[in-house]
Amino acid sequence: MSENSNLIIEKLSGVFGVKYVCLADLIVDAGLNVDELFNAMERVEKQLNVVVQAVNPNYIVSVRHVLSAALKALRAFHTGQNICNKIGIELLLYLSGKRQIRDAIKIVGVRGNLDRVLLISIGDSREHAENAIKSLVKLLGKYRLDRLILELNDEKVNLIKMAYGISDIEISAVMRRDLSLRDAIERLVIERGALLDIYK
Repeated sequence: MSENSNLIIEKLSGVFGVKYVCLADLIVDAGLNVDELFNAMERVEKQLNVVVQAVNPNYIVSVRHVLSAALKALRAFHTGQNICNKIGIELLLYLSGKRQIRDAIKIVGVRGNLDRVLLISIGDSREHAENAIKSLVKLLGKYRLDRLILELNDEKVNLIKMAYGISDIEISAVMRRDLSLRDAIERLVIERGALLDIYK
């Protein structure tokens, strides 16, 4: 893992070649303008030839959760098994474990009442992925980056359990393998995304 100030950058390799994923925590001080965010994301994608997505961090368990979803989305596009016509939307499906776009957006999509947004960029090089986030923040102007912390407190655990349909029985079964609660939740959420490949 490579960290540059408030950015986390990871390298992914697969049938699609090599890609870099950059994650950043965007702090919203005075209400999120979703249209403004999406317009800026679209501009950055076109200008830098990258994938940019924004998600609700309340339903993201870990960096590994994001990387697993990104790997699956990139692989689906490379093999022609993608559900959507945009990698960023495919990423939402794998993050949420939902086959329908509207269901995925309900779980991991951004809304105007958020005070934090998780930004994800995917580029052909470390510089492209990093510059996509920096360019996006510069375009938005009024938001700022903070150090990415994806913590699992009791409230977030309950939100994730409800959103992903995770039962206490599932958690107990996974924790019997000497995993912590955090690791058990992470594994179960990632499995939800992996199941999408079975249903395609």
